[in-house]
Amino acid sequence: MMPGIFTYSKRIHAGAICVALCCALAATPVRAQGAGDAPEFVEPPASANAGYFSLNWRMPESSANAEADDDPTPRFEIQEGTNADFTNPRLIYRGPETATTVSGKADGDYFYRVRKIDARNDQSWSAVHTVRVVHHPLNRAFAFLLLGGVVFLATAFLILRGDADRGKSDAGGAP
Repeated sequence: MMPGIFTYSKRIHAGAICVALCCALAATPVRAQGAGDAPEFVEPPASANAGYFSLNWRMPESSANAEADDDPTPRFEIQEGTNADFTNPRLIYRGPETATTVSGKADGDYFYRVRKIDARNDQSWSAVHTVRVVHHPLNRAFAFLLLGGVVFLATAFLILRGDADRGKSDAGGAP
């Protein structure tokens, strides 16, 4: 065997091994510490105009199964921000429940994220969710109030008129 062919053959094998190793590493998902362990919001609202909304979350199934024995009563924390960077976050919930109701918000965009708090201090934040609060216009509220008042007065009028007609028929039909 010639020395040049053997060296060339070693290079081909080394190159093939390097390519296979790179492909295997590229196909393997890389997880940051705690990534995938973060809770996820369940059907969060995109907008709210009723003055309140609910946020619900859950742990991913793979994470919940893996940590079932580690932490029997997980605790969660939700932060609210006025921007997606959470430069000035406000804690709105801390506890074991997987839902909370938010109310009393002025018109605007609000950003929410949730994380699990456990004994290992493995606290990954969920993906950020945005809720746009846009209240009903004040003139629409007054229109509904006026319409309700008209319906109330019409109903009261019909009840009183029917009672008066019944009194006349009772008085005129008695011997």
